[in-house]
Amino acid sequence: MKRQRRGPKVALASPLCHFLPFVLSRATDNGAATAGDAKNQEVDMVRGLLTLALLALISGCGKEQEATELKTYIATIKQLDSYSRRVQAEILRFDDPTQEITNADIVAAFDLLVEYQKAVADVTPPETSTGGNTHDLFVRSFDEAMGLASDEKGDTKRRAHSAAIGLRNLRKKLKDRVYPTFNLLMTRLKMTGEENELSWPE
Repeated sequence: MKRQRRGPKVALASPLCHFLPFVLSRATDNGAATAGDAKNQEVDMVRGLLTLALLALISGCGKEQEATELKTYIATIKQLDSYSRRVQAEILRFDDPTQEITNADIVAAFDLLVEYQKAVADVTPPETSTGGNTHDLFVRSFDEAMGLASDEKGDTKRRAHSAAIGLRNLRKKLKDRVYPTFNLLMTRLKMTGEENELSWPE
């Protein structure tokens, strides 16, 4: 219910945010024109307070824009959950001693990492420093996983073991570092609810 009540506020605030820089400019320009006139000190004070109020509004608009941007990013990443589920399924399969892993299975697991990384890299990252850096970490996590999963010299059993290590490394990096950071950013922006939370499929 709270999310529905906030909707109209965002809709009204967004157009206002576009005009705030212009209004702020007018306020500061007018203030400068009368600052030297002692008779207008009271007017200058009012204009100064108006400027501070406008700056506060601009700050609020920045947070609104950050929240909108992050929400779009998270929604796009959640569309890639099918990749995470496939990685999880491969981990369970590779860790199952009753399963017979072939060279084709190992190649398919490595290709899955490559495909998943490309899908993540194609997502437009958030512009904020923390959001952008975490997205970069997201993409780099696959490089480390693929490095661990790659073993061209060993036999099939050893290569399967390496592939499983790489898959588990990716899961750990996303569960322990990437997802918690994005979830913390959303919490700070008061973006709650399952649709705004990243989690690893079990």
